[in-house]
Amino acid sequence: GVQRYLQDNGVGLVDVGVAVVFYEMLGFLAMLSFWITCFMVQPLQNGFLRPLMLLLPMAREAMGSSFDKFEAAYEAVFARVQQKFQRVAGWLRVDPVRFTTSYAEGAVCRGVLKPLLVPLKLYCAYLMVLGWRRLMHAQATAASA
Repeated sequence: GVQRYLQDNGVGLVDVGVAVVFYEMLGFLAMLSFWITCFMVQPLQNGFLRPLMLLLPMAREAMGSSFDKFEAAYEAVFARVQQKFQRVAGWLRVDPVRFTTSYAEGAVCRGVLKPLLVPLKLYCAYLMVLGWRRLMHAQATAASA
């Protein structure tokens, strides 16, 4: 099963915990990277997300009153997130609306790219585990010499 597959690829079952830590760390770095990039580029304002915006009228028509409920829920979540980010935005001396919007834009971009990001993060975590194992092996060899 899974244990044999991992062993065949040079990853011990003990390394799975380390791989999860690396994977989550890569996810956090991806989130920050997309957030910062969206803050700098402003894809919504500069038209990069325009194709998604063109879908809104069609979604409103197809969903009817459900869309209005969704829109109200989105506005409530956005206001709550903006309130939470207000202090951080003040500390960073940036516009809280732009700060919050860039987080949402980054989340949309990560969602769209998820089919590429998940395998990439898995592969990078795998490489990091192999490197970590080599480092631990080298330290153990040096300590015993």
